[in-house]
Amino acid sequence: MVVNIFFGLFFSISAAALFAMNVALFLVLVRHKEFSTSTYRIVKNMCVACMFQLFVFFVSGLMTLCHTTFNFYVERILGAVVQGGWMLYVGLSLTVAVDRLGIFICPSRTVIRDRTNVFLLCCSWMLGMTYFICLLSPGFGFTYHTPHGLYMWFYTDEPGSAVLEAVEPYVDFSCFAIELVIYSVVFVSLVRMRRASIVSTQSASLRVEMRLFCVAIISFIYENIFIIWFFWAAKIVGNTRYTEISVNALWLYDSGLFSFAMIVVNKSIRKKLRSMFSPNIKVATIILIRYKDFNTSTYRIIKNMCVACMFQLFVFFVGGLMTSFDSVFNFYVDRILGAVLQSSWMLYVGLSLTVAVDRLGIFYRPTHGVIKDRISIFLLCCSWILALAFLVCLLSPGFGFSYQSGDGLFLWFYTDEPNTAILSALEPYIDFTCFGVELVIYSIVFISLVKMRRTASHYSLKLEMRLFCVAITSFFYETAFIFWCFWATASPSRDRFVEISVNTLWLFDSGLFSFAMIVVNKSMRKKLRAMAWPKRKIVSVLSGPQRS
Repeated sequence: MVVNIFFGLFFSISAAALFAMNVALFLVLVRHKEFSTSTYRIVKNMCVACMFQLFVFFVSGLMTLCHTTFNFYVERILGAVVQGGWMLYVGLSLTVAVDRLGIFICPSRTVIRDRTNVFLLCCSWMLGMTYFICLLSPGFGFTYHTPHGLYMWFYTDEPGSAVLEAVEPYVDFSCFAIELVIYSVVFVSLVRMRRASIVSTQSASLRVEMRLFCVAIISFIYENIFIIWFFWAAKIVGNTRYTEISVNALWLYDSGLFSFAMIVVNKSIRKKLRSMFSPNIKVATIILIRYKDFNTSTYRIIKNMCVACMFQLFVFFVGGLMTSFDSVFNFYVDRILGAVLQSSWMLYVGLSLTVAVDRLGIFYRPTHGVIKDRISIFLLCCSWILALAFLVCLLSPGFGFSYQSGDGLFLWFYTDEPNTAILSALEPYIDFTCFGVELVIYSIVFISLVKMRRTASHYSLKLEMRLFCVAITSFFYETAFIFWCFWATASPSRDRFVEISVNTLWLFDSGLFSFAMIVVNKSMRKKLRAMAWPKRKIVSVLSGPQRS
């Protein structure tokens, strides 16, 4: 069990980190015109192939952690994706080698080189798709069920799989043999070029191509070691659990090696990656965190609300997959996700009250800034304590919040366990107490706004009114949702469509506040546009008048 937890986390965390690195590299290559060459076109495709594989390794890490493949069809589809992604990557590695040959041997024949690259790109995708389709066909399969547990992807024992297993080494080593010949020819050419002209070998363009050549060589050597270990490790050191783990780890890191090496050797890519994640420019990942004009106590609450919503939406995403496959995958997965979802909802309820109190401080006592901030921090802490209390309870024996409720997998709700009934009875009192206090607060704020309308400046009133409207909209939606949730689920006529409606209302509640904030806040919309479509500044330098 300890081995499963350790290596499950190791696989998933490593895959997530390498996936993020590949995504970052891919975005840099797509966004900047200097990377629009035929060589970088191949590199972009290699990033995509690696992302396919790393996504599967992330999920399979969870499989190892939970000691289940969740669902037969999920496992087979993921197996086909990871092996199809690998065969695509093998073809692209050969394409890179041919491209390097064209660069160093025939640098002037760019049209022929480009056409050859496009042809080999198409062949690589055809090879990957062929394996993908075959492995999804009856009599074929690529599974995470191996003799020693859930530690490695490999071919099943079905007849069709045996054919692919026998064919793959020939495909892999044929490609690698051609690559070896090509890299040998390129190396000899480089030696000759160095002797012929020292100046030319020190040129910037040649240095860039040399770096790409080094990356390709490193990747080539690693892939050969991995393939030898993949097919013959069991015969070399014996078929054990740790042999399977080592094979999976080598494959996983192979999916990130090329991108990592590209970033290390290419200064231009590193510079653009830093600029993409630098807080000093207008390219941001989280608007509220990056910009100083959102560092008020009000926006501190909104940041916490975004976190609560993201927790819930992640669970709804997994719940959608559960509905698709008609399976909760695993008992513990179901219960942990249920606890996360319900505790995040309770956090959101507490934060909604905190927003209401903050609005009261803004409109009713605008001069008491320090007191308002302290009250907001106190209520923030109370909201998190409430959420953690529900999380701990729902993960304890005798409690539970499950997707297996009622008429199928359509709604997250309390289980029928005895202790859960206590929470189920208690929650409406907490929800409606918070909403009742909010209603009183918003009534007071509304009266204050009517009085302020005669004295306050138009701009300041308009700004605060927008936030107030967002809070009011969210308040009415949440109240309607809670009424429907508890009344509809307790109704004798509860059926599948009632459960779907409750789940849908809950899902959209997790995005309503953020959507409304973006709609009413012009500054936020502007920064979101800048994040999605960053503008490049072009500086033209003109020579001044020269002295005679």
